[in-house]
Amino acid sequence: MSAVVADSDTPSGDYVGGFTTQSGHNDGIQTLESNPSDPPTSDANSGVIVGHGKPGRSPFHRLKRGWFALRWKLAANVFSRPVPFLTANLDLKLGDMLITLPIAAILLAVNANLCAQQDVAGSGSLPTLVMLVVIALTVRNNSILLSLTGLPYERALLYHKFFGVVSILLGGLHGLAYLLEDTGVAAARRSRRLGGPDRGGTGGSGGGAQLETSQSGAILFCLLVALFVLSMAKIRRMFYEAFLRMHILLFLAILAFAAIHGAGLMFLGVIPWAIDLIFRHGYLVQNHVRGGFFKLFCRKSDPEAVAKPGSRLGVIAQHQLSLCRLPGNILRVQFPRVRADTGENFQYEAGQYVFLCLPKLCLLEWHPFTISSSPHEALVTIHIKALGNWTKKLLAAVPESTEGQQKPVPAPFPILVDGPYGSVSVDIDSPTAYSHVALFSGGIGITPMQAIANQLHFDYSHRGRVSLKKVHFVWAVRERAMVEAMAHSDFVDQRRKMPQHSDAYFPDVLLAAGPNGGSTSPTDVFKSEFFLTRGQPDLENPVDRSLQHCLRYNTRPDVAEILRSLGQDAEKNGKRRVAVLVCGPSALVKDVISKALMLERKMKVQFDVHTECFDF
Repeated sequence: MSAVVADSDTPSGDYVGGFTTQSGHNDGIQTLESNPSDPPTSDANSGVIVGHGKPGRSPFHRLKRGWFALRWKLAANVFSRPVPFLTANLDLKLGDMLITLPIAAILLAVNANLCAQQDVAGSGSLPTLVMLVVIALTVRNNSILLSLTGLPYERALLYHKFFGVVSILLGGLHGLAYLLEDTGVAAARRSRRLGGPDRGGTGGSGGGAQLETSQSGAILFCLLVALFVLSMAKIRRMFYEAFLRMHILLFLAILAFAAIHGAGLMFLGVIPWAIDLIFRHGYLVQNHVRGGFFKLFCRKSDPEAVAKPGSRLGVIAQHQLSLCRLPGNILRVQFPRVRADTGENFQYEAGQYVFLCLPKLCLLEWHPFTISSSPHEALVTIHIKALGNWTKKLLAAVPESTEGQQKPVPAPFPILVDGPYGSVSVDIDSPTAYSHVALFSGGIGITPMQAIANQLHFDYSHRGRVSLKKVHFVWAVRERAMVEAMAHSDFVDQRRKMPQHSDAYFPDVLLAAGPNGGSTSPTDVFKSEFFLTRGQPDLENPVDRSLQHCLRYNTRPDVAEILRSLGQDAEKNGKRRVAVLVCGPSALVKDVISKALMLERKMKVQFDVHTECFDF
């Protein structure tokens, strides 16, 4: 969320350019749609006048807006509705109860019936079809499927795992049907002893020159089971590098034995996966590093530019990156949202994430990290907490600056960026959807909530989004060092010197409020509470002094009371929906979901809950 001040120790002192409007002029900031009768507002910090955008009038634009409105309505009222116990513990929602689970039950029931009838061929079709779906759901970019359905990547990944298990069960029933068939195992063995072809085989001879269908099916089933076991959460977290390599190898082996077994239909699912892979690594990542497609030709036609150290013209080229080691084993990665010399632009939405790869460590490892800045900020910021082996190696690879540990340094190595991806399952972008919003975060889970809080504050302060009535920003954190890292006051002061700077709610506005300011009045639209669960007041600490108005010590947030207060205020304002977003440990997520469901039964308010998960 912070930015790098332009000086001799940071990349390209003039790399932050103005924001480009829809008209193509570099004269201001894009605006939300709002009531045209509302007066335009001004940005006191930058002197930018913010007007009001006009909705597009093209038939395609109207169709798209209509579909998205219907999509949000269906999600809020049906598919994304939480279910007691199941949502908090198994992440199953009403849409899963109505569609996902019944489909799985029907598939298993049909295959069980085919198995009872000893229909080997028929029972083998369903596992192939489901595996096709499993492979197709490995698509992780904003594909047509995910864009049209609004399905977040985390949800697609959940269905990828779920239907993977279903395919194993269906495959097991298929194998059982073979064993139960009258001419099954015994007849096959007798046929091999006599030197004849296996009834279910590929015409292999008794010498076994060719792999029989039964054998390839057994191997395929074992590979699927092995893939499932190695993908279990505990194994994946403890041995992520081994999991990643085995996942790729087992996937390739599964495709090979599926072809041998006669399940070639599965390869149809590889097509969208391959297209996605080529697009992401062949185009998107290289576009971020080298610049737009046409800049490749411009670079070839300009030999002098090629000879320059910064000849790579992408918005995330190495010389555009800066790194900063912060307290609490946190690394801050930053690059300009708009590159001034080329106009390359990194477009994203608040709450989205990117996959990072450090070729210096491993070219195959891509790890997801949420963008902690908001789209209106001049610099894109990513905070990385060193927890696992890869993140610890990344932190160790960043040299300490000569001025101290907490000063930004130019990136000493390239970092590849794949993204942005993801979407929030509640419509926080529409000015009329929600007037009351609760943002809960725990630990490093603050990053998406920080970005969303900053975006909402910017919309309210600079874009005339007066429909917002209450936004409650809650952060529970154990270590004071993490608060110091996210609220880096020295950096905030330096950032204000940058052109086109616009203060962010956190940390800029909250730090500027001082010990006697901040969100303390019941009439304030924005309210923040940071709970230092294992700490006592330390007034000698600059962060404690600056955030005294919102820091709470040695306690945890009262989720029920926070939601009840928002719900009551929503009722007073004639509203019936409250947006609730949470990102953090599973205990916090479960607590928020259960409390929201409990209060819904007592109040005339619906709490639409969105949960974030970093468990990939």
